[in-house]
Amino acid sequence: MADARPGGLLKVLCYLSLFASGYILFSGISSFVSGFHIPEQLQVLEEFKERQFGMLQEDDPALETMENLFLQLETYIVYSKHIAINDTILAAFTLFAVSLMRRGRRQGFYLYVFTAVLGIIIPQLIVSIPFLLFWRIMAYGTFMLLYATQLSKMVEE
Repeated sequence: MADARPGGLLKVLCYLSLFASGYILFSGISSFVSGFHIPEQLQVLEEFKERQFGMLQEDDPALETMENLFLQLETYIVYSKHIAINDTILAAFTLFAVSLMRRGRRQGFYLYVFTAVLGIIIPQLIVSIPFLLFWRIMAYGTFMLLYATQLSKMVEE
């Protein structure tokens, strides 16, 4: 029944998801081991920000946009540890979900959708950053839609 592994697009999607989730899991674990170095990251960002603002005129229309962008980057750095914890846990669940889908089980799709929705919502609850939200919706949304097209190749068990 579900012992025969589906091929085609589902196989490609599963391998892409396994690679991405494995990378996120590895990255999160290595961040915990090596530390986050948040003060150092903020210092580097501050120096970069000063160089960038030094090249702009005070009446430059891009000044306000850049200030907003740097504020978002600073906020992301400050909360990066919390976001990394969330992403690491969700990556582990995503790996499990993808392994189920790779074996042709529809439950994996439901678990994948659940973790994808949490992957979009939880970081926004931690810190609301528009560019983070946009890219997460694009990535998770694309894969959810593509996986949904492959539901006919998966069985309920």
